[in-house]
Amino acid sequence: MNTKRIFIVIGHDSQLDGMFRLEDLPGSGRIDEIARCVTAALLVSNGIRKDTVVMLILQGKGGTRLVEFNGKYMKNLNPD
Repeated sequence: MNTKRIFIVIGHDSQLDGMFRLEDLPGSGRIDEIARCVTAALLVSNGIRKDTVVMLILQGKGGTRLVEFNGKYMKNLNPD
């Protein structure tokens, strides 16, 4: 049986231009929470879940962006 986990995370007030400040991630459309969702969905105690896909739907003033993280292709993902 080939099962696949798909997580969809929606960010309603995201910075779509990429100009968020690393010193103020909570003030940049909660990018810190979105990053935690990605790592929590993809990490297990001994590595990365290869059967998991995380899709981010980021909405902001510039429109909507879709970002996909596929565990099959992820490398060097750390829980920190």
